[in-house]
Amino acid sequence: MISITYVQKMTSKKSFFITISACLVLLVTLFLIWESLIKVNRDQSNQPSDKIPASNEAANTLSPSAPATAGTQSGFPFGPYHLPPANYGSGVYTGAFLDLSKYSVTDATAVLDTAKSKNMKVLITLAGGGSKFKSVSGNYSSSSFQQAIDRYRSLDLNKYVQDETVLGILILDEPQDQNNWNGKTVTLTEIKQAAAYVKSIWPTLPVGVGSNPSFLKGGNWTAADLDFVSTPFTEKRLCTSARPGCYGANIGDWIKGVVADAKADNLGLMLSLNVLNGGRGGTNLSAGSLENYGKLLVGESYACGLIMWKWDPAYFDQQEIQLGLKNIADAAKNNSSLPCKP
Repeated sequence: MISITYVQKMTSKKSFFITISACLVLLVTLFLIWESLIKVNRDQSNQPSDKIPASNEAANTLSPSAPATAGTQSGFPFGPYHLPPANYGSGVYTGAFLDLSKYSVTDATAVLDTAKSKNMKVLITLAGGGSKFKSVSGNYSSSSFQQAIDRYRSLDLNKYVQDETVLGILILDEPQDQNNWNGKTVTLTEIKQAAAYVKSIWPTLPVGVGSNPSFLKGGNWTAADLDFVSTPFTEKRLCTSARPGCYGANIGDWIKGVVADAKADNLGLMLSLNVLNGGRGGTNLSAGSLENYGKLLVGESYACGLIMWKWDPAYFDQQEIQLGLKNIADAAKNNSSLPCKP
């Protein structure tokens, strides 16, 4: 006979194997469920979504600092005549006058690329000073001017105009001053021809002269020739006499008069400030006068910029002058300028 003890042992082993089997079945079942859930999640993650990711939503939202309205430039460019390109981007200046006549086409391109990389806006000249295009008698020479311009025919200025690195070109300075041209002014017809010649090479390049708007009256200027006038301010120009170019006894009246005459001539306006020898009696402007005049000039929205005559570290590096320039720069940031065109 089978003993009771034997039966009990067999029953205990059977129960043990049943428990183990049940555990294995449970584990297999849980594994299958887990694998199924992973597959579902994977399939869902591969499905295309109609929801735009948050980062893309931000990219497609208009920025509060959107570009300025077409036809204007954000901020008012200002800086000295002849600021060394090595100084571009290292101070408060956002603009400069750049004489390219001393460079080859290759080097001129490199300098303009530097200006672009530093977010500088430059007013250029290609022919240089008037001494480079005078006749033997000392008068203005159209043929010599054209020869000076022809050196740069291969220079692609249109692309720098398009990206606003180049504000315009100054082709002549003080054509109204007989002392510069051996007793004879440059005529309006000669200015028109010179401007049209430059436009025939670079059609999009704004062309200007350094003069008084009153001198250019009657030129019948069009987009095919002259676009703007660059007019300098000195304290000697503050006046009360009734004569052309006399706009009043304070700089506010001077600015209003220059703007009105430029508009009447169908010309844009580049403002200029003689910081060297521009004070009463031919002295340099004080820091206070520099800041006062500069802030008013960069506040003129009809103008396309402010150029200061001229770069001199002994003047511009003075601590009080630096402070005045910083305050001018702060004011310039809050204004927008027009292109150098009417």
